[in-house]
Amino acid sequence: MYRTGSMTPSDFTHALSAMSERRHTVRTTAATLMAFAVTALAGAYLLGAIAPELARLCAVMAGGGVLGAVCADRILAARRTALYDQILVAGYRHVDGYAVSRRAAKLLCPSRRLRMADSLERLVDAAQNRRRTPVPIHREALCELAPQVRAAAGLLRTESHRIEAAAMVLVARLVS
Repeated sequence: MYRTGSMTPSDFTHALSAMSERRHTVRTTAATLMAFAVTALAGAYLLGAIAPELARLCAVMAGGGVLGAVCADRILAARRTALYDQILVAGYRHVDGYAVSRRAAKLLCPSRRLRMADSLERLVDAAQNRRRTPVPIHREALCELAPQVRAAAGLLRTESHRIEAAAMVLVARLVS
């Protein structure tokens, strides 16, 4: 696991390398388990070398392992995205430049900006109207800062206004 405090570019590079290695291991595990399942079934039904019940049991267990590996890969992908977000907030866009730039572009796309603006406005409305929210909010602070939050939402809606990717990460953290 990577640190969540202040990280240097070297720390980020190391964390990304470790993340890539883990994902490679998980994918190799999934491929090996699939090959095992196919081999067990082929050994039972094509060659008759092992009992079909044993082959089916092995294939089912390997299939469960593959599903677990796929879930682990998705979790690691989400952690890698969170790491890219940390890199953007820290201002180290040169670390894994292409992937971080791709993440920044995804954060800054017009549809994402509109969704974030809508989310900000819904939070203010929920705070002012005392509606329930899926995440805990500080209602008094949102009511007090409603004009500034609505202004920020307006800037997000304005495509001509340049927004930093780090700001989008922080807005996403605020609304989730």
